Amino acid sequence: MRKVVSLGLLIAVTGCTSSGVVPLGPDTYLISTTSEISPAYAKKSALKEASQYCISQAKEVMPVSTDNGSYRDAFGDNLATFDYTFRCLSKNDNSLARPEIKNKAVDININHSSSGNSEISQDTYTELLKLGELRDKGILTQDEFEQQKDKILRQN
Repeated sequence: MRKVVSLGLLIAVTGCTSSGVVPLGPDTYLISTTSEISPAYAKKSALKEASQYCISQAKEVMPVSTDNGSYRDAFGDNLATFDYTFRCLSKNDNSLARPEIKNKAVDININHSSSGNSEISQDTYTELLKLGELRDKGILTQDEFEQQKDKILRQN
């Protein structure tokens, strides 16, 4: 009986780790979780932690974006990861009415010009993705990102 309890406690302790709530702006936050149990457990943990954080401020959570993945640790275990970007907003904030959740792994939003050129080449798409990654990693500032993005889109 004691071994079963110890094993259950070990799984509960090592089942999921969290970065904690990381501020990204005045009302925007990020939580990164890693789980040995499953991708769903990593996601559930992040969503629960974000909700509790906003409730503690008497605010509502509004999802911004999600990103999930996996990697193998030094022991060969497959670990699921989940990144959750969210905002804590006042209960009467109009943005809560219809949030748009973006999955970084698959979502790209390109506004096509009305000049009839609605086709963006695969090379342009790839360049924009790489540029976004550089911004997300902090290598480029938002202004540098916007300048380079405009330059790429003008070449298209």
